[in-house]
Amino acid sequence: MRVQFVFGKESKLKVLENAQMEELQSGSYRVTVTVYPMETELFVEGEANGYTSNIRAQPLSEDYLRDMAKQDNQFVKLETAALYNVVGDNAPTDAMVKACVQTGLKFVDFAFPPDQKSLQIGSLLKMKVLPWERPCMFLSDANAEQVRLFRNGVHPANIDEGDLGDSWLTGAMACLAEFPDKIRDLFRHPENVEEGKKERANGIYRVTFNKNGWWMNVIVDDYLPVAGGRPKFGRSKGDPAELWVAILQKAYAKVFGGYGFIIAGDPLHALQDLSGFPCSSFDNAFVESTINETYELFEHLLQYTSTGYQLVFTTPTREAIMSARGAAACGSPAAAEVSFTKANLLLGHTYAVLKVGYFPQTNLRLLQFRNPWSTSKSDWNGPWNKRDPNWKKFAEIANYFNFDEEDDGTFYMEWPDVQDYFVGCGVCFLQHPVYDYRCRGTFFQNVPTTCLEISVRRPIILNLMLSQEDKRGTDKAENSPIMISVAHGCGQVSPMRVDLNSGFDNDHPTPEFTFLQSRDVSMFYEFLPQFSPYLVVPRAMSTYPSLPYTMGLLSPAEIGTDASDVRVAFRALAPENRVFDNYQNFNCETVATETEFQAKSPNQFFPDIYVGTILQTSNQ
Repeated sequence: MRVQFVFGKESKLKVLENAQMEELQSGSYRVTVTVYPMETELFVEGEANGYTSNIRAQPLSEDYLRDMAKQDNQFVKLETAALYNVVGDNAPTDAMVKACVQTGLKFVDFAFPPDQKSLQIGSLLKMKVLPWERPCMFLSDANAEQVRLFRNGVHPANIDEGDLGDSWLTGAMACLAEFPDKIRDLFRHPENVEEGKKERANGIYRVTFNKNGWWMNVIVDDYLPVAGGRPKFGRSKGDPAELWVAILQKAYAKVFGGYGFIIAGDPLHALQDLSGFPCSSFDNAFVESTINETYELFEHLLQYTSTGYQLVFTTPTREAIMSARGAAACGSPAAAEVSFTKANLLLGHTYAVLKVGYFPQTNLRLLQFRNPWSTSKSDWNGPWNKRDPNWKKFAEIANYFNFDEEDDGTFYMEWPDVQDYFVGCGVCFLQHPVYDYRCRGTFFQNVPTTCLEISVRRPIILNLMLSQEDKRGTDKAENSPIMISVAHGCGQVSPMRVDLNSGFDNDHPTPEFTFLQSRDVSMFYEFLPQFSPYLVVPRAMSTYPSLPYTMGLLSPAEIGTDASDVRVAFRALAPENRVFDNYQNFNCETVATETEFQAKSPNQFFPDIYVGTILQTSNQ
């Protein structure tokens, strides 16, 4: 903060400490001082004959940030040495956590240390040197006593994305924040609430992600990159003592190896990593509907939102702004950017859909969006804005959306306007309640070590998922093409015939062999007793000699107990089986295979882990 006062002539003043004074031609005195965050500067003393002031915020200089980083690094070294003295070299993280809780030492994450490397790695551009501080260091003493993960309730509008450039991740956070309990569940301690409180008192935080299809609990310390007395990157809007946004972002950065690795990405990937539920992208279908002015995609979206799935739309980046249909009419990127500004939409951002409606009497297709990114009003300037008289004219439409003319953080757009301003969309298939099962395997020369043999005693729809290792944070140039095939023998174990395969849309499996060069694929499938047993075969067309994978199974009913209507066994096919050459009919000769798997019921926050040849969670 640059503070400047001009005192009237005949003032009798003495400048103090770092303040500087100069006498002006008029005989008045100009006194200037720079005040840095969390610092107090003495200014002047004496008698003033009137004054005017000019106080202006200025960006922190790189020299200042570098000096602060050096000072903070000394503090980090002291805490690191103290922890080393207790746990020794190469101690596992769990042992370090236990030692900190027992001794009262503050936790320092050796695996993701608070240093410049954790910022820089993964970034194509040179990152500014930033100091790392705990909340007790960048907050006042009074505010430090109020530090909590959650203080103001979880809401999309409480997220400030900061300056990292990871709007894909913060956008996914905002979408999941439409379901506050799901955000809170990410931070639940795997054992109990009391253990979580003890750990947080020592600067230890846990976040649960679904990484590569497998549930994992990530431990981080509470050192954060800061500037100006607050976290530099993701943070809670207006409350520096609320930490969930910053801690979630840090834990996600740790998963991939550094903040630089999460600077750009697909919001649907982040949404699946946070929620564990499959996501489907409709970017290509959206472009096609925009060009051909068709409504098939809209009908799907209407169905999905009525089912409770989460829809998301994305605006173009600044570099790709002319890909938006509405930008073409603007004539230039600069004019198009002005159009987005007037519409109150940020480029390169994700917007959650709250409700979709179709009104045949007026042939109106209308969508309600959340706008958590606006710095002023949330509304937009086109048809069906909050001031549009149509809201009073059409009571049925207003009632359907529970319309509120006040700024409640939402806006409404007709489908043609959506096609003008957005360039892609997708859906996260959130399901409530659900039993969640995951098993691990490896493709060797594209032959999977583990398939799923599924038998049911009643008709049931299961959600199948297949995930490979995320290329983010690795040296993989691209994803391998993968697919799920479901086969049955009309009640016979062998031979079998491939019935359906995963495709572009989780909700619409296809009879075609559709390998997608995607991180994840998924499909809903209805299993019937008369066609049991089924064989679920993970497929790959990879150039890697080995490719780890995870199969996911989401079920509305519990699996693995005596009372279960669904039985799952882990089986392996011979490498020479015809199904791996894309034959629809094949002999299903399998052998049992032992597999590690996770099981999570609707009331669990972290799964139990088992090893076996069948999916069994109770003694039988």
